[in-house]
Amino acid sequence: MKYAGKALLLTLFTLFFCSHINAQTIYSGRVSYNISINDITNNVEVTTNGSEILLHMKLENGKEVDIKSDRYGKKQVMIMHTQKTYVNLTVSTVEKLTSLMKKVGKVVAAPIISETRKTGESKKINGYICEKFIQEDGYGTIEIWATNTLGSLAFSGVPLIPLPNLMNSDAASYFPIEIMAKNTDGSEVFIMKTNDIKPGAIDESVFAIPAGYELAEIPTQPNAK
Repeated sequence: MKYAGKALLLTLFTLFFCSHINAQTIYSGRVSYNISINDITNNVEVTTNGSEILLHMKLENGKEVDIKSDRYGKKQVMIMHTQKTYVNLTVSTVEKLTSLMKKVGKVVAAPIISETRKTGESKKINGYICEKFIQEDGYGTIEIWATNTLGSLAFSGVPLIPLPNLMNSDAASYFPIEIMAKNTDGSEVFIMKTNDIKPGAIDESVFAIPAGYELAEIPTQPNAK
């Protein structure tokens, strides 16, 4: 199995970011990532105060979606601003979303990161000194450039999301600046790069569900339109 499937449509994907909890400072602020999978690129904006995380995506159809989560990833909510609705991402709703994605053929695999090693290499990216981590296996190579100067910010994904999970790797206590996954033939199947980083305090009100938004249900069949 390769790192990514045929095509990517981020419009229905849910995602949460979860800060790694250890003695190191947990990152607080905003960060914007450009994420490319199989030549399709989307921008993802992340806002966190260290205990709560909010992810913002502008979809291909112009609609905007937020995913908010506590730092443990136990309580997750998807907020759909165009419809003024929200969905609690329980095990049941995630299963429904996964089923929908399979029906429309949009489920892709994410790089699995678990056994990274430091190479001893370092370089400056976007003004930050980064260390290089690498993972090599029978599927290909994953290259991670991360800094320890911003505090920790590690990804924790769900089956719907084609993003790497750093929580169980040596890079979990770092702040990822760039991640690239290649197949064994050298083709790039996943690229994630920081676009903008703004450390700072974030007010709790940023993470509130907007007033007037209604709880919605996940459909069991894809929209025919």
